[in-house]
Amino acid sequence: MTDANRLRTSKNDTLREIHLYLSADLSQPSCPIAGAVPEITHRITDNLSQLHFLPVEESPLPGVIRFKRHVKSRYDHSRKAWIPLDDPRWEWDGTVVIIITADDLVDMITDPRGEGGGLREWASDVRLAMGMKGSDQLVIMIKGLGKYYSKLKSAQNKEFTAAARAGVAGKEVGVLSAGMAKLGREEIDMELLRLEMENGAFLVHGTWTGEFIM
Repeated sequence: MTDANRLRTSKNDTLREIHLYLSADLSQPSCPIAGAVPEITHRITDNLSQLHFLPVEESPLPGVIRFKRHVKSRYDHSRKAWIPLDDPRWEWDGTVVIIITADDLVDMITDPRGEGGGLREWASDVRLAMGMKGSDQLVIMIKGLGKYYSKLKSAQNKEFTAAARAGVAGKEVGVLSAGMAKLGREEIDMELLRLEMENGAFLVHGTWTGEFIM
């Protein structure tokens, strides 16, 4: 059995044939994953692979993570076998990861186009800008969504308590503040579900560090 056809049985074997490419903005200390980049770099290099930052001119969108695979063979469906290539090469993988913040997410959902159209249109624009095929996988990582939900609930509780106290005191209760006017969790979750169903996006959110790469 040739090396090209050998079954990969370890992380090192697999990852050394995959290189990680980050858009230029992710090298900046102000980027959403700045705290995780050192750990990502360590894990990638520790597994005998490489991490690269794309130059600005090759970064059409911010927050993008891509992968290149070292392709040594192609599967022949008629022969039901992997055929070694005469000229192995590095090719872009069909998976594209893009990182956004919870605030960016809410802004797109409340876009003037309404009904989450801004969010879903943005996802379509990402696929177009990255030259993705219909079969390619778009992964959207949302930074800080859990914290956003927590702050939103706290603000709503404070508004409710203030309104209740004002009512008990016989004071007129005015229009609720911007804290209560924000999108609720149910509305956000519904728009994310639509994004998954209509755009075929895979969503990742919560607390994460360099481990999400692995």
